[in-house]
Amino acid sequence: MKQHSICKLFWGMVLAFFMTMPAFAQTSYTGTVVDETGEPVIGASVLVVGTTNGIITDMDGKFTLS
Repeated sequence: MKQHSICKLFWGMVLAFFMTMPAFAQTSYTGTVVDETGEPVIGASVLVVGTTNGIITDMDGKFTLS
């Protein structure tokens, strides 16, 4: 009976580990928004498609989303 409980505990911990893996796998996106002439666009909105995650570009047209 004791071995069975240890086995269940072990597999429960393995399952919990794999369920939390996506929380550690964060992706960061960086880039620069420019116009047709190659000039940086200040204050452009950058959104991740299908989400409400977004940011505005800085004075150099650069952004970082994580």
